[in-house]
Amino acid sequence: MPKLPSSRPRAITLSHSAIGQDSPFFTRLPLEMREKVYLNAFGRRSIHIDLCFDHVDFFGPGHANLRTPFFKDASTPKEWRWWSCVCHRMQKEVNSELFVLAFWLDRCRSGEQTYCQWVFADKSECFVGALGWLLSCHQAYSESISIMYSTNTFYLGQHVGEPLLFQNIDSLFLPQRLASMKSLELAWNFDHFGPKAACPDTGKPIFDTFLNTLTSNFPNLTKVHIEVQTENYVQERLGASLQPEESLLSTVIFPMDQMIAHFGTQLRFCELIVGWSYYQALRKALGESNSVETLFQSTSTRKFHRHADNGEGALEYWAGYLPDIIYFAHQ
Repeated sequence: MPKLPSSRPRAITLSHSAIGQDSPFFTRLPLEMREKVYLNAFGRRSIHIDLCFDHVDFFGPGHANLRTPFFKDASTPKEWRWWSCVCHRMQKEVNSELFVLAFWLDRCRSGEQTYCQWVFADKSECFVGALGWLLSCHQAYSESISIMYSTNTFYLGQHVGEPLLFQNIDSLFLPQRLASMKSLELAWNFDHFGPKAACPDTGKPIFDTFLNTLTSNFPNLTKVHIEVQTENYVQERLGASLQPEESLLSTVIFPMDQMIAHFGTQLRFCELIVGWSYYQALRKALGESNSVETLFQSTSTRKFHRHADNGEGALEYWAGYLPDIIYFAHQ
């Protein structure tokens, strides 16, 4: 795995006092104007980041130069590969209002359900395209790198295999880069019921580790979307496991409450997506009876309040459901 070295021979990000460039971009434009340029060029996007040990992707004319249907080239050797793109998940218009496909339905990694093939003739729009600028000089890197990390939403999704990227996040990214991140979208495999419930790789221990990673590595987080995937996804497969609703509270809800309480009012928005069967059990365990109907991304759903307390007052977030998923929102 391409982890960061334990030490570096020299600093990459220099202090402004140590930087001196003669380019008109730096000498004629004030820093405030340059930051606006960086923001429009490299910021305010949703960006997918993936790390896997696999074959190379087949290239094609689709999103992010991927072939559709998506295939790996098995003739190439497996190796550690970083992959990234700008999120172009499908958009659709409902009653004259534009909705973006929900993040838990995102298929950018396989080049599916994206809109860029109809909008952009040049697939360079599928990438941030900042590498050349970052490598041009120390001042370019120093001024723009924090804007890239602080103004973009990072999708660290994991739909196939192990969540290697997030599990090793503190050895793959510098602490100051993680501290700059304010908005995340996360997908996680989690098996609460059955023989894998106590497994440190898929059960409750990994979910606890997942939330601890959030609180310990992202001190400035203001927005997070979490999708909890599970093998026990439908009610029929859960069977008798649905009966002890209290275990769902201790496994899912209480740890989420603690995470939200840790961030306090700094966390302006938080949502947790789980299966409809989990939602039914959680709703029963919480004893929530009053709910309101709302329209969320063109789908009629219901939601209710969930309260968490960090000792300084109640923190409120929403709980609701969509077909086969649960929608939690704290705002």
